Amino acid sequence: MDNGQMNDMTDSPAVVSARIAARLHRIQCMLAELNRRHSTAEFCAKSPDNDICVTLDDRGRLVALSLASDCTTRYTNTELVNLINSTLSAAAARVTDPCQ
Repeated sequence: MDNGQMNDMTDSPAVVSARIAARLHRIQCMLAELNRRHSTAEFCAKSPDNDICVTLDDRGRLVALSLASDCTTRYTNTELVNLINSTLSAAAARVTDPCQ
């Protein structure tokens, strides 16, 4: 071998098999890491005034809901519900299309 390069034509079958097994193991580890990262993906949306922050997981389940400390006094209950729902809808849209 020269500089760590493989020469599958002249190496023994055992050496080639070991290299293939090592490559497969590295690929499996990379795929496991990608799956781990994807399963913990979170999507966040904030209201235009940043009073509301909604975070959903990759399945669209609510992970966190943050309200600015004074927003319950600045909005009526209907306004606050509408703001939460529109922010939740924006986060849900990101779950279905993460490029948004």
